[in-house]
Amino acid sequence: MTASLLVALVTAAVLRPPMPRFVDKAAVVTRYAHDCKGGAGGPPCKSLGDDLDRAFLVDLERLARAGEPVSPALLRVAIARPNPMLQARAWALLARDGLGAADDPLVAAALESPYLGVRRAAAAAAEVLHGSSLSKVESREYARVFGHRDDASLLFDRDLPPPAARLSLPLYPGATYYPLASGPRSAFFVTSDPAGKVVAAMRGGKAVLSADEIRRVQQEAQSKPDPMLMMRMMQSGQDPRQAAAEMQKAAEAVSSSDWARFDRAPGVEDPRYIVAGEGTLMGKKVPTEIVAVFRDTLLGKTVIFYPLREQHPVNAVGQDFATYVQIQSRLASRPPASGVDPEEPEGDAADAATPASPEKSGDEPQRAQRTQTSH
Repeated sequence: MTASLLVALVTAAVLRPPMPRFVDKAAVVTRYAHDCKGGAGGPPCKSLGDDLDRAFLVDLERLARAGEPVSPALLRVAIARPNPMLQARAWALLARDGLGAADDPLVAAALESPYLGVRRAAAAAAEVLHGSSLSKVESREYARVFGHRDDASLLFDRDLPPPAARLSLPLYPGATYYPLASGPRSAFFVTSDPAGKVVAAMRGGKAVLSADEIRRVQQEAQSKPDPMLMMRMMQSGQDPRQAAAEMQKAAEAVSSSDWARFDRAPGVEDPRYIVAGEGTLMGKKVPTEIVAVFRDTLLGKTVIFYPLREQHPVNAVGQDFATYVQIQSRLASRPPASGVDPEEPEGDAADAATPASPEKSGDEPQRAQRTQTSH
């Protein structure tokens, strides 16, 4: 893929954020210059700064759609602002209008952004910088390793480290989440400590194997099944369906082999594999949860690679997912009454879905005001 085509794709709809709401730029600039001199802080100035960023983004969109060049110095100012949509748009335009080798430090920082949209824009900019050392770091991007991308709707949602319940081993003290190489199936954490020290602290008596040892154990279980296994399970009173489900789960874990993607990969030195969990496959114990620890010369860090455990979905307020589905089903099946918003639950559903009614909380006037403002 040529650099020009890549830049064109980056500036297309995938990275183009929605147009923000209207902002009276002149009024905001006047108030910000008057009330926030000398870097004055506080909620009012933060709100004004957010409005300025939205106005900035609108200006960049207009210039981009008109095909007009934008000052690289101005785009670097936009990249330094906290708004991720503004950053992503500025990166796309900088790659088009004036990206240079001197921007390597900025690209490196953006590749570690907690926002997927910013990381993708920075990764595209890194490709434009032919011969840049950043092209190697970019090879750690989650989508390049696992062959698929995340949901585009999450481009500008802040990436957060996975909860401890999804990690098969406790997190190494001081390790930092690395979102560029993380995704739905696995998480990267990095530390400056040597790999040997990390393994010694994390293993907690668990086996530490080489890649060849893991493969040998897995292959033996698959190639030499126990023909009497199911019969013995039935005789011992074990539910054969449960045993079959466990074996299926173990087989899926073995076949995924996400840990093996870094075995002998460029930049990976002395990988060590901690067996964090085991399953039963054809009557034999096999490693199913494998945490990889290795020195990564591309990142200059020690990497801790976690395969993520499955998570049980819950809705935004932390309710059990089945309860959430039940509430939504009741709302969907109820015909709207005159003067009643069909999206507003009533009775028990309202109590479960919202912390308090607008009449009790006093939010109704504020909601009406926000509605008028948005128009």
